[in-house]
Amino acid sequence: MEAVAPTNIEELKAALEAAVQQRALLQADLEQARQVSAPFDGMGEIIGLPVEITSARQAARRLPGEITEATKRIDELGRRLADLLLDEVKTDREGRDFWFRPLMLSLQIGNGAAFVAIVTGLLHAEIALVQTLAALVWAPAMYFGIGVAAAGLLRS
Repeated sequence: MEAVAPTNIEELKAALEAAVQQRALLQADLEQARQVSAPFDGMGEIIGLPVEITSARQAARRLPGEITEATKRIDELGRRLADLLLDEVKTDREGRDFWFRPLMLSLQIGNGAAFVAIVTGLLHAEIALVQTLAALVWAPAMYFGIGVAAAGLLRS
């Protein structure tokens, strides 16, 4: 186990890469130990067996447990890295939403106020000027109405 646990994304990526390399080395050592000790499999303790073969037999018994531990470490580091990346994405999204919502609300309020002002002005106009004013305010009223709808849709 490491003395200092990795806490940021770069440290976790480096630790994960190191753990994967360590497991690969352990697997290579296990394969080599199995090849060396294979001719003597099934035999009990043999007196006078060369040290290399004895150590290979011991490694063949010990390394599967170490590989399992390395795999657990890789899984744990991968899970922590995934959680940290998800937290970072969530934080970025919350930061973006923090500024996006007030912007959309201000656009919605501005467009809504302009739409209401235009329609109110048209409704309070003298009867003789209503047709002329209706022709003049049609385009701005439509644009402000579309602005209210678009800001409302983007905000939801």
